[in-house]
Amino acid sequence: MNIVGVGGRTGNAEFAIGGAVNAALLNLTKVLADRGVRDGVRVNAINPGSIRTDRLQIRLDRFAAEHVNIQTKDDKAVLDKVVHAGAVFVGPYSPVAAGDYVAGPSHCLPTNTTARFSSGISVYEFLKRSSIVRYTERGLSSDSAAIVALANAEHLDGHAASVRIRRDGVGSDGVTE
Repeated sequence: MNIVGVGGRTGNAEFAIGGAVNAALLNLTKVLADRGVRDGVRVNAINPGSIRTDRLQIRLDRFAAEHVNIQTKDDKAVLDKVVHAGAVFVGPYSPVAAGDYVAGPSHCLPTNTTARFSSGISVYEFLKRSSIVRYTERGLSSDSAAIVALANAEHLDGHAASVRIRRDGVGSDGVTE
């Protein structure tokens, strides 16, 4: 298995994992050099078998790349280990350009390791959403200790009281007894 990183001036990077990438990387390096793109471009290749998948997952998660391209004998096994990535492209026929322009993930992805806590922009950024919470008496009773403990830790006495009142003093008609 190979792991390859290509980084540009902005610190964005793409990882390609696969046995057939070395020739493509050499070609990419030549194309970039021919186009005058030298500053900040680095290409690293690791020989097949030189990295374990557990170490790969640690490296991928630490780097939290904007793009991750997986090309292995068992793509699903590697994909299952990827936690932090802006977009993941699986297989030899899934180029990043497809995701940027046509396939749908987004061209606006988290960069500079922000995929650890952020996602690419999507239609959800343009929609107003509201959370709806509906507890049953049993459900609130079950969660009340945790809610009261957290409210107390934050010194939000009203929050804690709102739970205690409902848990301890609400009759079947919903009116405080």
